[in-house]
Amino acid sequence: MKKGEEVDATIKAFLKVEKNTLAFEITEITNNLDDEANPVQTIEIPNHGLISVRDSQENFSFRGALMSSNTTIDGDESLTEFPEGYRRDFMYAFIFGRRNECRTLE
Repeated sequence: MKKGEEVDATIKAFLKVEKNTLAFEITEITNNLDDEANPVQTIEIPNHGLISVRDSQENFSFRGALMSSNTTIDGDESLTEFPEGYRRDFMYAFIFGRRNECRTLE
């Protein structure tokens, strides 16, 4: 096995709602393997989206930044609707609507 291909970790996390804000915090990570041979470097939670927009939202627009090492192309995507089955991994995104603007970091 290559370095970092094995994972055995315990993660403590919680969701907390205060007023109109939802916080997701990871408070502890315990690597049950050797940190040198199999370090926990990143955490990914597939299909994890804490921001939602109603399909009736007026003037909806989305702008997301894709991670790429190609500096000769634009890594941003702009949408005014999401096609059926659309799935991309963005480093961060901005979502705009008539009444709100929000930013999410991945």
